This record gives sequence, structure tokens and C-alpha cells, in this order.
Amino acid sequence: MAGFKKILLEVDSVDALSDVDTTTDPPTNNEVLKWNASQSKWVPAVYNYDFSFSIATFSDGISDIDQLIGSGVWQAIGAITFTATYNNEPGGMTAEVAMSGSSVAWAGNLAMTPTTGPETNTEAVNYPSSAGGTITFTLSQSADGTTDTETVQFNNTMRYGTNANGIGAQTEANIEALTEVAGPSESRSQTVSNIATGASQYLTFSYADRLSDVAQVQRDSGFGYVTCSFNSTATTLAPTIQTSGLTTVSNSAGFTEAFAAITSRLTDLTNGTNDFKLLTTSTPINYIYWGEVNIDSGADGAAVYTEANVENNTATQPGKVGSNSMTSRSMIVNATAGEYVYVAYPARLGALTSIVINGFESLSDFWIDHGPGTELAITNPEGYQENYYVYVSKNPGFDDPTTMLVTI
Repeated sequence: MAGFKKILLEVDSVDALSDVDTTTDPPTNNEVLKWNASQSKWVPAVYNYDFSFSIATFSDGISDIDQLIGSGVWQAIGAITFTATYNNEPGGMTAEVAMSGSSVAWAGNLAMTPTTGPETNTEAVNYPSSAGGTITFTLSQSADGTTDTETVQFNNTMRYGTNANGIGAQTEANIEALTEVAGPSESRSQTVSNIATGASQYLTFSYADRLSDVAQVQRDSGFGYVTCSFNSTATTLAPTIQTSGLTTVSNSAGFTEAFAAITSRLTDLTNGTNDFKLLTTSTPINYIYWGEVNIDSGADGAAVYTEANVENNTATQPGKVGSNSMTSRSMIVNATAGEYVYVAYPARLGALTSIVINGFESLSDFWIDHGPGTELAITNPEGYQENYYVYVSKNPGFDDPTTMLVTI
């Protein structure tokens, strides 16, 4: 029988191998040894773990990425804190932060020491040279050359408020005294709420002249939004745009540029609670009126009703609403024995096709007091004027109260 020689190689631990490390991160159940090139070692990991390097996070610590454009220094030395994290950072890696977009460039990039930070800026950061500009901080590193960025946007802001100057008469001092819209926001479509009361004063909105102009202004006085007149001609929808005398308007951050202003035709539009919309669309909206008046139209086209008759009604709630919708619109009226029911609305919406009362079609029971060729001009409390159609019941006494469904 041939003899056997037994050779026994004893190794205290797999860590005795110079390229294995199970001590730094001890293995857990079901892990395997995987090669980590950044450490040049075999280390414990789940079988499908990816040891590739990448930038995990980068932050400049600035939470508000929409800033008001200003002049001079935006952030002083030491005001910005940069931090970063990495997946599988190799030993000896370096990292730095570059800055671009400022009106004054940094003399050099900021070294991240350590590579994860925190590191504060050693040079001031100035505002961009113009509104709409951005400042970008870029993290780069030596491991694989990839980068990550943080960006801040800088815009100017709309301004609003009241003063004693009318259309075309605003000054730079007037505009600079107005309230800045929070944001900042250069959008031409804005809703501004609760503008303080300005007794016998005009309402003004102002914005950078380089932007497209506002197409109309609407106010909600409690009956829905309707078009306001910001033009010296009451029937003109588009506001009068003033740019003269407003070439160097400064904002609260010291940035200066040319502005445009629009001003209401009437005073006393603000009361501290109502809301205003600025729009880039040019479809007007106005009040629809209905109610009861003790005036008999008498015949089609009689043109008896006046603006005061239409506006000063005794309708059951609400009697008017700001809207362009007349499809199956419900109107509640309660006319006494001597009162006639009427409906008035902007002529541009077209003729009525139906008035349903108590389930019955009743359009033939109404005269057209003001129709094509005899429209009634009505100026709303916001100063905007339109021609109206007015329909009046042939008979008085719609009590109960009565609900009418009116359709164009």
C-alpha cells in the first residue's frame, strides 16, 4: 500500500492576505468577497454591489434658488457653505468648486478640504450683471472627472400699489415706492390680493420694460373677476403702457433698469380685501345682471331701460356675476305685482336662445329692450365699458321666488 503524505497549510484568517480586508467592514450572512478597485482589495459585499465611484450629493446650502436681482455683492466671503458626499471615494482624491455667472469672476476655484466639506467660499459672490441671469457652482473631482452643479436664478419683480398720479403720469419715485411682488416673479400673469386702500388714488402696476406687456387687468369685488379699465378710453381693453420717465427704476436690492407702468382710469379700486389679476390674454369678462324693476319695456326694441336701471336692481342673490358663461345659467328673481324681470349681459356673447321658467320655455314672454343696433352702453364699477343686450319680461309679478335658466 502506497504511503500518503499529508500537507497542512494553516492560515489564521483570510485577512492575512495583503489584498483582503474583512476587518474594516466585517462580512454578514450571504455576502461574498468582491474586488473594490478604489481600495485595491477584496472586501465583503452582496454579490451584485456596484463599487463604481460617483458623486452622491452636492449642496451649496442655499434653499431659495429664486433670488431678487441686485447690484454689487450677493454673498460675502464665508457666507456659502459647500458640502458633498461620494460613493466609493478613492484615497488621494481631490475636489474643488468653480463659480460662474457672477458679474465678477473668482480668481480661482475653491478647494474642498476635506473633499466632503464643509467648505466656505473664500471670495465674495457678486450678482449677475442682468436680470434673468444665473449663478452656478460646479463641483469637480479627480477620481473620474464627473461634475455636479447647484444653480440660483436672479429676476426682478413686479411692483404694485396706489398713488395720486393718473395714467401716463407715474414717476420713478412713484414706482420705487410701490410694493414689490413676493417671489421674485417676472410672470405677466399674476394675482395680487388685498392691496391697501388708497382713498382718491389710482392703482398702478409696474414691471421691467424688457418684458411683454399686460393685456388686461381684472378685479374681483365680490361678484367674480371682471375687466378693469387701465386706459384713458373706457372701451379699450388693453392698458395704456407708460415707459417715459421710468428709465432707472431701482429695486430693493439696488438693481436698476427701465420699467413700464399701467395705471387705472378710476380711483378707489382698492379696499384692502379684493383681488386683482394681471393677464396676458385679451378676452374681456364683465358682469351679467338680472333682477326686478318697476319699468315696463312695452315692446321689442323699445330701449326704455337705462344703465342705472340695470345696475341698481333688487334681485334675489346675487343679481350680478362676473362671467362669460350663459349656458343654463340659473337666475333667481322675485318680482312683485308691479315689477318686471330683466336680464342684461355683454352683447358680444350673442342673442339668447332660451329662458326656461318652471320647466317651460319662456323666451317668447320677454321683449328685447336693447338688442342689435340698440345696445345699452354700461360702464362697470372698474371703469370698463361695453355694450349690453337687455331682455325684459312682458308681464310683471314673478314671485315665489322664481328660478330662470338662461342660455345663449
